[in-house]
Amino acid sequence: MSAMCKICEKEFSSQFNINKHLKNVHKTKPVAVSYKKSVWSYKCEEPSCNSSFYRNQGLIDHLLMCHNIEVESETRQFTTLQDFQEWKGDIEKATICNYVRLRGKKTSASSGRQTFYYNCNRTVLLYKREGDILENFPLEENYFCLIIMSQYQQHMLVKYGSNIIAVDGTHGLNNYDFELTTLMVVDNFNEGFAGAFMFTNRKDTLIHQIFFEVIESKVGNKISPNTFMSDITGVFYQAWSSVMGVVPFQLYCTWHIDRAWRNNLNKIPNIEKRKEVYKTLKVLHQNVDETSFRKQLDNMINFLFEDADTEKFGSYFKKYYYENCKLWAYCYRKHCGINTNMYLESMHKQIKYFYLHGTTVKRLDKGLHAVLQYSRDKMVEHLIKETKGKSSIHKRNILQRHMTAISSQFSAESIENSEGDNIKKWKLESDNNIYYLEQKSSDICCNNLIYDLCAICIHCYTCTCTDYYIKATICKHIHFLAMKNLSKGIKQNLSNDNVQPCTSQSTSEEIRTNMMCLTKQNHNALLNKSNLKEKILEKMSSINTKLQSSDLNFDEMDFGSQILNHLKTVDSLLTMKKSPSERSFNSKNDTNKRKIEPQ
Repeated sequence: MSAMCKICEKEFSSQFNINKHLKNVHKTKPVAVSYKKSVWSYKCEEPSCNSSFYRNQGLIDHLLMCHNIEVESETRQFTTLQDFQEWKGDIEKATICNYVRLRGKKTSASSGRQTFYYNCNRTVLLYKREGDILENFPLEENYFCLIIMSQYQQHMLVKYGSNIIAVDGTHGLNNYDFELTTLMVVDNFNEGFAGAFMFTNRKDTLIHQIFFEVIESKVGNKISPNTFMSDITGVFYQAWSSVMGVVPFQLYCTWHIDRAWRNNLNKIPNIEKRKEVYKTLKVLHQNVDETSFRKQLDNMINFLFEDADTEKFGSYFKKYYYENCKLWAYCYRKHCGINTNMYLESMHKQIKYFYLHGTTVKRLDKGLHAVLQYSRDKMVEHLIKETKGKSSIHKRNILQRHMTAISSQFSAESIENSEGDNIKKWKLESDNNIYYLEQKSSDICCNNLIYDLCAICIHCYTCTCTDYYIKATICKHIHFLAMKNLSKGIKQNLSNDNVQPCTSQSTSEEIRTNMMCLTKQNHNALLNKSNLKEKILEKMSSINTKLQSSDLNFDEMDFGSQILNHLKTVDSLLTMKKSPSERSFNSKNDTNKRKIEPQ
């Protein structure tokens, strides 16, 4: 039995049988239910009730039968659509909300009546003014809280929240002590997308617990990411773990770690020792081998306590970074796909310097408008990328590694496999360092991040370099190995074993041809760069000679105006600045001081 009548506790095999039982036996109207809690859009907001419904009528019936709450309905008739729009506008002003049409009109086949459906589009999840007290949230009167999440943000949070969650706060968006906290996900283009915002003047674990509880209530279930990144205070993660649960990988932002170390290096009075300690810390920080990292960490602690000048910094380092080394060391964040809070830092700078023009605003509503405008623009940008496609920063980084590999000469050799090991391995020497590459047997292929010139994606090879492990990109060593395979005209690795590319045979042939042409073009471009000006002058002289000797009547020919337009384009290119750095965007002599505080 899978269902039970709540009135007589009789069990039935399906919900259909229960509905028939309610109609015939109890003479009651069946209640629309969901087999999964909190999965539909219409949710019951009563305390300790997690019911949700597919249609609005189901929620109305539930409130009446279970909570004895009757929803009042009112029917109005309008002579014209304009009268209805005016009435709707008055209702929106009175209730501080906005009703939007979810779909087009529906025409009845029998009566020909046209029907429009509108739904509330309010983005505010929680609003507490200073002086107010909320029954469900333990906040004192002097605290302010505003939580915002649109429907599209909710969609992105549910869709991509299982991978990476990044949370951070920023100041400077208003003249008060209100901080903006942003919850961000990483989309399929490896770019950040803000899932929710909170303005508040309280900065402890409790307020962020409320933030995540409100998000959980709106989304309908807990968000379980693989990686959670925040600052080094631990406030965000403590709140997240208490609401959403423990995350497999909790990471500190590398920038925050580096900044904290730099700020505390003044505990070392000797400048030369300070530099030596910092260099040793960075080597320790970027070590990707767990075994050698633990040895280096213990040696680092002993090294700091052996010298009286570095003993004070050693006590600080041991207290805050020795036990929790898994939160900041590179070797414990392999394949996590994130190393810094650069997505949030980029968003904060865009809002401050693009939407707020680099000045501190005195009113909260202006900062709020800037955040909403940013969210709207990112939504439109993401929709365009989903529809038309766009070159993301991750793809550009992969191309940059490919171009570096073209001009590099690495020493690569195949490693013999041990008995029973079918994974192909190579040892590659680069910049006096030894890296090891492996062919991955995974069948996963990421279509968005496939690199056609090498016929590979991130799932084809692994490399022990930092670029691959931490930044989750196809490094120059992998590009070099893949190009070496393609340049030989085979689909085998350096030891003549099979390599499974992510594309078909015909595509690989085309890619190999394009790669060879691209390599040839780049070498020719480097050789001919010094002769470029002479070639341009020679070409222009040849064109001038043809124009003088030509018998064509340009007044009667259509292409005369086309030639003139192309010449105007050439003239415009010649009058441009030599580089973008020489362009002057501010013609005033006085300095343009920004009032906003740096992040």
